[in-house]
Amino acid sequence: MAQIEHRKIAFIGAGNMARSIIAGLVESGYPAQNITATAPSQTEEMR
Repeated sequence: MAQIEHRKIAFIGAGNMARSIIAGLVESGYPAQNITATAPSQTEEMR
């Protein structure tokens, strides 16, 4: 079987949708170290 290239994936906004997609990727064998998610800090939310 050919080796699949695992690109880096970034999610802007780590809400429920991103969490579900990330969980599915990791469960299917995608390397977790290639996934990044960001969320607004509490300081920004208070503005």
